[in-house]
Amino acid sequence: MHSTVLCRQQCANIYITCLKKNTPFIDNKPGRHWYEGFQKRHPDFSTRTVAQHLTLVRASVTEEDLRGWFQEIGTYLTSKDLLNIHPSRVFNWDETNIQLCPKPEKILAKKGARSVYKVVDANEKESVTSLFMYNAEGTKASPLIIYPYKESVPKKVLENFPSGWGIGISESG
Repeated sequence: MHSTVLCRQQCANIYITCLKKNTPFIDNKPGRHWYEGFQKRHPDFSTRTVAQHLTLVRASVTEEDLRGWFQEIGTYLTSKDLLNIHPSRVFNWDETNIQLCPKPEKILAKKGARSVYKVVDANEKESVTSLFMYNAEGTKASPLIIYPYKESVPKKVLENFPSGWGIGISESG
């Protein structure tokens, strides 16, 4: 039997057991036909590959937290007279965590949903981090890759590293 069907049956079994519901299912576990019927009854759900991981810390940030952060930054920038500096000196950077051993999995999600998240432990897998930075004028700085090494980057990595990119290390990548 397909693993997605088995997973959905197990999820339904756990849900039924937790709610202590009486069902016609043997051992409270629905069969393959139930899952096929579920899909027909709920066409707004589809099976998707890989929920995006979102750490518990990021998942718990509220709108109030964000508004407070921007207020605090605005106060700081005003106190240091930094609100009127030239756009070439204002940079924004973003990091992307690249999993070295991702494990795709199937999930059930509402059709049309752009992002589906799964809260995970941030230290679950080995990874590298890529950093990209632009200034307010649109000029791009050289990308930076951070590897999970404690002391130095192996010679083989350095020999094959893109020219013009930055390289860094941290214990977690």
